Amino acid sequence: MKREREAFLSEVRGAGDRHRLRTLILVRPVVATLALGMGMAFSAAGVISLSVAGFAGLILLAWLLTGVFLLWFRSGRSLRALLLLQIFLDALLIAAIVSLTGGGESQFALLYLILITYAASFLSLRGGVLTALLSSLLFPGAAYLSRLVGGGSLGGLDLMLRAGLNAISFLLMGILAGYLSERAAKASAALEEASQALHSVRLDTAEILRNMGSGLVTVDARGQVVYFNRAGEDILGLREQTIRGRPVREAFAGPLSDIGRMLLEGLTTGQAYQRQELAFRRSDGTVIPIGFSTTVLLDPRQGRHGVIAIFQDLREIKEMEARVREADRLAAFGELASGVLKEVEEPLAAIRESLAVLGEDLVGRSGPAQRSLEVISHQQEKLTAILKSFFEATPQEGLRREPPGGGRRILGGSQGIRDVLEMITRVAETESTVLILGESGTGKELVARELHARSRRREGPFVSINCGALPETLLESELFGHLRGSFTGAIRDKDGLLKVAEGGTFFLDEVSETSPAVQVKLLRVLQERELVPVGGSKPVKVDIRLISATNQDLEGLVKVGKFRADLFYRLNVIPLRIPPLRERKEDVPVLAHSVLQRICEGSKVSPKRLSPEAMDCLLGYSWPGNVRELENVLERAVVMESGRTIRPDVLPRTISGAAKVPFGRQRLLVLSDAGRKDKEKDEILAAIRECGGNKSLAAKNLGISYSTMFRKLRGYGLVKDLQNGSISEAL
Repeated sequence: MKREREAFLSEVRGAGDRHRLRTLILVRPVVATLALGMGMAFSAAGVISLSVAGFAGLILLAWLLTGVFLLWFRSGRSLRALLLLQIFLDALLIAAIVSLTGGGESQFALLYLILITYAASFLSLRGGVLTALLSSLLFPGAAYLSRLVGGGSLGGLDLMLRAGLNAISFLLMGILAGYLSERAAKASAALEEASQALHSVRLDTAEILRNMGSGLVTVDARGQVVYFNRAGEDILGLREQTIRGRPVREAFAGPLSDIGRMLLEGLTTGQAYQRQELAFRRSDGTVIPIGFSTTVLLDPRQGRHGVIAIFQDLREIKEMEARVREADRLAAFGELASGVLKEVEEPLAAIRESLAVLGEDLVGRSGPAQRSLEVISHQQEKLTAILKSFFEATPQEGLRREPPGGGRRILGGSQGIRDVLEMITRVAETESTVLILGESGTGKELVARELHARSRRREGPFVSINCGALPETLLESELFGHLRGSFTGAIRDKDGLLKVAEGGTFFLDEVSETSPAVQVKLLRVLQERELVPVGGSKPVKVDIRLISATNQDLEGLVKVGKFRADLFYRLNVIPLRIPPLRERKEDVPVLAHSVLQRICEGSKVSPKRLSPEAMDCLLGYSWPGNVRELENVLERAVVMESGRTIRPDVLPRTISGAAKVPFGRQRLLVLSDAGRKDKEKDEILAAIRECGGNKSLAAKNLGISYSTMFRKLRGYGLVKDLQNGSISEAL
């Protein structure tokens, strides 16, 4: 690279010298003509003894030499030899002119200074000094020759003095001109090298930006697109030639309006975005998720003068995250199945032993008893096989390991939501423990994710678990981990989710459903920042921020002895209450619009909207299942509605009639108020009846998990009635 650069600079300098030499070859006869023309004028006036014809001959000689030099120059022969020959002949010509125009008194001796400067400009210091020495020798010779011929008036001493002074002047001029020439040559070389380096950097930078894997767009202070690279064209489906120079609002319109908005916000307010996730639908129907970041260009004098945005196609990353989550989920399902099988293993073993004893008593007998025993044994084996297959293949709920953020935002403009957002802003960057209070379906996990996303731990993992969805033994193992052999099915050591959340945030949902044993261990995590795995004895340090949530009255549970008081005080450092949807009805329209948009995009159906009558029904309903119930209702409406406008008749009857009864009946209520238990029981049974006995669908419509509803039914003593099909009796 260095050799190539030197060759390039040498070539550039050589081209520059050729151009200057050619220019000077053409200029020299012009200078000679002007100087000798003045001599002709002086000759005509009688000041100079040389005739006008003599001056004309010298001018003709200068032009003839110029023609010879040009022919040499065009032939491509050595330019250095041409330069040396030209300097030598010019020196002789000047000596002849000096000799013919007065010798030592000739004013044309100044031409030697021009010649010395000319030589120094091409041959540097050495050339200038050598030309000065040559001039110093030729000048006294010309003056002496003029004296011999009779044209000079200076005496010998005067001639020697004039020659000495001229020699000193010539040498000083040669040295000065040569020094300046070398300095100019070095500066020119440095400038050329810097120019070449800048040219290379520009080429390299342009090539890098054009071929980088991420999209890049730059906007100037006027809000116009300045640059748009090839990756950006592929990701957004635009072409640089169609958007360069156009205003941002026009270049990024329609599905890309969010990009245009963030670019303009950078110019107008200085807002910069980091790793903002967006999604847009291209003209071919493909939904593209992108990560978008902006940087505002600042000038100390002019302020904001541009915005640079870098964006990346997240489809592969999203697919990879989905595969990782699926792998983790499958691993968790395996652990869950092992834990459940452990619970049923002993009852099945007892049944097998009892059947074996009965078989021994009935040996040699025949009849109904023996046939019944055979049927029971066969069904017991079949049941065991079904359980194993079921737990190997059926997904289980309640366990989630996801990265920070979830693509959903906290929406609403009510005072209650504004208070929640203000509290999140205040406590997000602290390390304080937060207890989120709210009914089922109000978005407690969404608030927890927002706290994590705004915290100093945002780069760490966000891990969550629903305590009410797992049996006690499995919950303890999932939270704190276990060692190999600590229980049946523990075939390897496993870190608990609290350890998996190292450096991040752990969200403990439905903390009120934890057993006393688990509560003791959680208290140790909060106090000592350490845990002990199941089957272990050595504590393991953990660095997490714990956020918990519940839909129960923990303080009331503490009073009745169902929850540890010391753990409650550790969890309740910063309580954050989420108001139910019935207390913020003004948020229903914006929530409904956002949910509808998300459902239609996820289902790949045309966008739908709510009719004014349907919106009145939503506003008149009390939403006991809160936002989760709203999502389920709108998902059903999207499926049932064939047109583009959702009408009231596709909504559930309990909601379609809510417009006439603005404060319709309350459904599932929190157990903190003992007077509401009967109404809660009636509402659960009514939901099961409306769903034709399908308890899973009833739980979904109520906005709660199946395990939560089953636990409440068991508390009311209705499980056996429902299993026997006597729903009407229970109602």
